[in-house]
Amino acid sequence: MFIFLYLILFFAVIYVVSSMMMVSKLKEWGIKIDYLWLRLKIISYANQYKEITKKEAGKTGGLYYLWLASINCALICLILFLITK
Repeated sequence: MFIFLYLILFFAVIYVVSSMMMVSKLKEWGIKIDYLWLRLKIISYANQYKEITKKEAGKTGGLYYLWLASINCALICLILFLITK
């Protein structure tokens, strides 16, 4: 049961790190980042990252998939934790 808590923490850290890496890339590309409302705007920043990388390389950047998979895995582990509790 506690393994799910550790997995939630692990995936949450990956989510935060991948979010910061995407925001850093957007800032390099000249996109203005609103750090005060970052938690609320991260989805729009992720979509901007996805569109820009798709235009540049012809495919979506890997950070987007890492970001998306990590938050989904954290939610799945949370559900499993609540079920097994």
